[in-house]
Amino acid sequence: MGGAISFYLGFIVLIVVIAGSICGIVAVSKIQSLVRELEDVKRQQRSLRDEIKKHERQAPIPAKEVITPPQPVPGRAAEPSKVTPVQKVMEAPSPPIPSSPPPKREQEMRPPQPPKAPSQSLEMKLGTKWLNWVGIVMLLVGIGFFLKYAYDNAWIGPKGRLAIGVIFGIITISLGERFRRRD
Repeated sequence: MGGAISFYLGFIVLIVVIAGSICGIVAVSKIQSLVRELEDVKRQQRSLRDEIKKHERQAPIPAKEVITPPQPVPGRAAEPSKVTPVQKVMEAPSPPIPSSPPPKREQEMRPPQPPKAPSQSLEMKLGTKWLNWVGIVMLLVGIGFFLKYAYDNAWIGPKGRLAIGVIFGIITISLGERFRRRD
């Protein structure tokens, strides 16, 4: 009875290790895609700021000019026809509004493709990709050797072998279907 409990406990630990590895790999891939999206948003924000600054430099806001009539000289009688009580206010002409360009073709309306990200250094490739794959392969080989050892020592009976086969079959089919839908 104690052997069965330790077997099931070991099996649960094994499943948790595998699930944790898969969750870690999925999290790393999602983080990398989010980082790429964030860089694209920052690049678009910079280009929009540059366009706004360019338009601000091209069209300054005109100042209003106030033209006042000549003031009468003190000590002289003012002529009634030359002095006007109303001040005339003139505005500088507004800059011409640029006409909208003709509608672009379908190909020209697409946003420009962002430049490719610089390639990663050898250390980054080694630490982020290669070691992950080496770890996955080592984990799978270790699981295979553990199962072979467990089968040879009769730790896992025929029903356990069948259950393990069914569980791994369902996992591989579901992962295969998920990756097929993604591409």
